[in-house]
Amino acid sequence: MFTSSDVVYTGNFSLEGIETIWVRETFRDIVFLHGDGEELLVKEYGNQDTELMRVEQRGTALCFEGRDKALLSVSVSGIFWGITTGKHKIEFIIPSGFTGQIYAESKSGDVSMRDIWELQNLQMKTASGDASVGRVQAEHILIESLSGDIDVEEAWGDRQLFSASGDISLKSGRGSLYVKTKSGDVAVGGLDAKTVLESISGDIAAGFATVTQPVKITTVSGDADVKVAADSSVSIEARTVSGDIDLDLPSAQINNRSSHYVLAHMGSGAVENTPVMDIGSVSGDVCVSN
Repeated sequence: MFTSSDVVYTGNFSLEGIETIWVRETFRDIVFLHGDGEELLVKEYGNQDTELMRVEQRGTALCFEGRDKALLSVSVSGIFWGITTGKHKIEFIIPSGFTGQIYAESKSGDVSMRDIWELQNLQMKTASGDASVGRVQAEHILIESLSGDIDVEEAWGDRQLFSASGDISLKSGRGSLYVKTKSGDVAVGGLDAKTVLESISGDIAAGFATVTQPVKITTVSGDADVKVAADSSVSIEARTVSGDIDLDLPSAQINNRSSHYVLAHMGSGAVENTPVMDIGSVSGDVCVSN
């Protein structure tokens, strides 16, 4: 959580001819906001030891790069890593008319994007920091984190969300989705296109507004809880090795069922014309319901 309120630098940058805003930081949080002005406004928060970002235009990209190492600062209680503990931040207040690309990377700091955005591409990368997005529409959306969480309110486009131990949350949106995590939990909703969800030990909770393209959901030891709209036309194939399968779909036709395998069909369309939802787990349980 950001605590410092001291602005150590304010700068304006023209976006004429700029297609990409590129930001790389090590310790500070990165925050993107919409502004009413015609130029990019940058605010850096910190203290007297804060080293300002380096700025360079590379072709059609405006690049901001922060420090590589933290400085020691002195507090009342003794010596601490000021930039890491104090959670200094950098704000990028971008004109609402900018529709290019945004790339942001931070190691221990958080990366957040507030407001409503229409972009060509969006890419966020963090190591231990969290990544959060309000509402965004873009051709391609890629968000990666090692141990930090990924939290997206609404995203439209080709979406890819990857983490190692962090949780992944996507509340709504439209478009294809690929989610992969090792030990983090996955909670995604409003799904309507090609979907791939993969987890090793984390649980998966997925809600489908409709199923129009193939879906593949796999876990090893995590549970899979899948919600399907009652009016969907889809073939569902669920399998486990030692986990239980609970199919609570009143309108579904069960074509094949055993203790660790279920094949079912929903909707009035022919089986061969409906997309397939493939759900698999090793030791985790699988639940599919409306």
